[in-house]
Amino acid sequence: MTLLRLDHVFHAFDGQTVVRDVSLTAESGELTCLLGPSGCGKTTLLRITAGLERLQQGRVTLGDRVAADAGTSIDLPAEARGIGMMFQDYALFPHLTLYENIVFGIPARRVDRRQWVGQALDQTGLSSLANSYPHMLSGGQQQRAALLRALAPEPRVLLLDEPFSGLDITLRIQVREEILGFLKQTGVTTLMVTHDPEEAMFMADRVLVMDAGRILQAATPPEIYFNPVNGYVAELFGPINRIPATVVSGAVETPIGRFEAANLTDGTSAQVLIRPEGISLTVTEQDSHRSNTVTVLSARILGRSTSLRLRCRNGANDIELHARIPGVFLPEAGSPVVVGVNPRQAFVFPSR
Repeated sequence: MTLLRLDHVFHAFDGQTVVRDVSLTAESGELTCLLGPSGCGKTTLLRITAGLERLQQGRVTLGDRVAADAGTSIDLPAEARGIGMMFQDYALFPHLTLYENIVFGIPARRVDRRQWVGQALDQTGLSSLANSYPHMLSGGQQQRAALLRALAPEPRVLLLDEPFSGLDITLRIQVREEILGFLKQTGVTTLMVTHDPEEAMFMADRVLVMDAGRILQAATPPEIYFNPVNGYVAELFGPINRIPATVVSGAVETPIGRFEAANLTDGTSAQVLIRPEGISLTVTEQDSHRSNTVTVLSARILGRSTSLRLRCRNGANDIELHARIPGVFLPEAGSPVVVGVNPRQAFVFPSR
């Protein structure tokens, strides 16, 4: 069942359009993630959905109820939409205890939800801190408290705005695992905003990649990662190698292999994008004349993997490639290695 639908939403600030004809859905129990850089319009969409920003054009539907429709002037206030929202800075009331913050939005008659709060405090390890004030809590504890406050009134839809951005990387990994499990247990439909691709891949059932106010691709995390629609989407997931080439007979030839380009016409100026983790390397003899041979510029161990800089000849020019190899692989600088490429980690798109 679709619990959230946005249809043809446009929005502008001071005459500058920041959301351009966006339509999206979120299904019951699904975690949908809006992924994109700062300024792409994702937080504006969240605020429009919550009723914190007045809809200028389009429609917002929650379940079978229209929450906002610019064409008919329907505009339910935020408190009437049945939406919970967790802000980026948590926005806990400093003068209320953790428990008082969480129950703040629960009507006194909802005894069942107050009982739920007690159970949720136990599940999230916050019971012993119920009488503590926000300034006495760690970042992770504040984050959990803010989430419980958003969930306490039993919203149909939960909105999360960069929920883990205030945490250090180690705590972020731990907390997001706990929060994902808790959200799946509650079954709440969630729309989350993040600029972190790894976070989106880990948390989301579906990822909606945004740029300049538009949704470029909406798909599951594996589909987004292995089948990006363009170079922008491919590059969201970390550093990427670029090799210029020209399409001939439905493919492109590069110094490290041939790649299919059946969707591009012959003569098209193209670029081959290859993820560093899509490259495999094999040590070869110094005087080897094997194809796909490149020269090692440097190799640095990163703990669980090794990062290598490589040089190869592409026509009249030298180009530099980067590889990330699992485990320890430390050939000496200047030595030759043979490159292999995982075709699922290589993409051919027209040159920009």
